[in-house]
Amino acid sequence: MSGLAFRAGGERFAVPIHEVREAARLGHLAPLPGAPARLTGLTFVRGEPLGVVDIGVVMGTASGSARMLVVLEGRPWALLVDHVEGIVGDDVPLLDIANLIGG
Repeated sequence: MSGLAFRAGGERFAVPIHEVREAARLGHLAPLPGAPARLTGLTFVRGEPLGVVDIGVVMGTASGSARMLVVLEGRPWALLVDHVEGIVGDDVPLLDIANLIGG
C-alpha cells in the first residue's frame, strides 16, 4: 500500500495515501487553551475548521519547525509536520492514524 511520507522532528513517517485529503501550508493557528499538548490549535483549510495534531509531539520527535499540514480524509483534524516528502511505496511502514490519535 502506498503512503504519503513526511518529516516531523527529523524523523520520517508516512500515512496511508487513501487517508490523505491533501497537503497544505499552515495558515493562522488559533491556540486551544487547556487542550492536550499534541493538539496544537485550530485552523481552517478551505473554510473547514480542523484541529491540528502535532505528530512530532505524538511521536516524541517535536522540532518546533513544523509548517505543513497533512489533512486527513473524513477526519476533523490535520497533522502538523515539518515538511511533506511525497508518495512512497510498500517499503515504508505506515502509521495507523486511528490507533495513534484516535478514531
